Amino acid sequence: MMNNLTNTIEEISNAAALTEKWMLKHISDENLYTSRHDDPVSYYKWPLTLISREKKDEAFRLLNWINEQCLAENGDYVSNRSGFHKEFHNYSTLWIVLAAIKLGDTALTKKLLDFILKYHNSLTGGLATFLMDINLKAPLFMGLYPIISIKIQTILSL
Repeated sequence: MMNNLTNTIEEISNAAALTEKWMLKHISDENLYTSRHDDPVSYYKWPLTLISREKKDEAFRLLNWINEQCLAENGDYVSNRSGFHKEFHNYSTLWIVLAAIKLGDTALTKKLLDFILKYHNSLTGGLATFLMDINLKAPLFMGLYPIISIKIQTILSL
């Protein structure tokens, strides 16, 4: 049993290393920071992934690029959303918030939370999928909310 667990951990570690290598190569090969992208939707998870791999400098650089190129002034993640990303509008933004919190980027965290908290439903503790849902008690998006709720409460209490 222990041998299987050790093998699984090693496989996961190898896969993570290959993913990190691919991501960094993609950033370089695609000239991500200097070229224009029609829809940056695929990059919202990358900063948190790089942070988990102890690549904080690259995660910070990517997060700055997302802030400058992919966020509206109000903190909304600008994207040609479709399918899941259109229905659950805040999902991608929550990943970016978590990365900003982990990197200690208070200004970006505040910018993003100012936007996201417009969707907060104080009755349920969840995030509505659209602004109008808050008062209509429509189905709520709970995706990463349990993970981020403690961080939000901590930030709001400062």
